Amino acid sequence: MSVDAKKIVVFDFDGTLYSGDLLIDFCLFYYRKKPLRLWYVIIQGFGFVGWKTRSITTTQFKSLFVGFLRADSEVEVLRLAQLFWLTNRKFKPQILKEFAQWKKQDVTLSIVSASPYLFLHPLIRHLGADVILGTTLIPTKKRHRIHENCRGDIKIKRLNDHFGAFHLLAAYSDNEDDLPLLKMAQTGYFVKGEKYTQV
Repeated sequence: MSVDAKKIVVFDFDGTLYSGDLLIDFCLFYYRKKPLRLWYVIIQGFGFVGWKTRSITTTQFKSLFVGFLRADSEVEVLRLAQLFWLTNRKFKPQILKEFAQWKKQDVTLSIVSASPYLFLHPLIRHLGADVILGTTLIPTKKRHRIHENCRGDIKIKRLNDHFGAFHLLAAYSDNEDDLPLLKMAQTGYFVKGEKYTQV
């Protein structure tokens, strides 16, 4: 390990720190704030059928799904994300306790998630995360879309791009796609509910 390598601890978000699906929860919150957008549920429904029948990929479906944001600015999305996290408390107490314990140590505490970064950004303040890496939203004139879903091997790529040299002390995830990340860590933990086991 390089002497310049940062010591980092990584937490997945959905199903790990968070007990729900942030993309869906934030979408429902957005619709409550902007009910005239509800017509977009029809398009999301068609996209879901396409995804379940494997006629479109997960990334394509997710890119279609985030269309509920329409052409709202980054500032507007962040404003609503701040409001969302003021009342949302669907965190897993035991995993959140682990997060808090690591925060007391000399490590860079990172959340790396397939959820869009803009939705997660307020957690830098609310949870005290040092770094948040999530799926990047690409705005267009008519709506937002995504190019690359931050999942599985993409998470390792994003960590390499962000940190360069790093030493992964621990990683937590409930997703089997993240097993390479968990095995890459000094100690990897597979999360199931409120419990976690070392891999």
